[in-house]
Amino acid sequence: MAERLAARPHARAIGLLKRCVYQGYGRPLDEGLAIEAEAVSELIRTSDAREGMDAFLAKRPPRFTGA
Repeated sequence: MAERLAARPHARAIGLLKRCVYQGYGRPLDEGLAIEAEAVSELIRTSDAREGMDAFLAKRPPRFTGA
């Protein structure tokens, strides 16, 4: 399953998710949320995030590239 996920365009998001879990585990909620917010702010600036929003508004399937 890990290999399948790593081969898909959203591998960057999976990597950030893992980082959030590892860095946030055992920390107070406010620190965990700050770690998550940092990851989201990184992902929201990607081409894939723009493509996802454009596809949603156009009511079409997204064409993610991993960028």
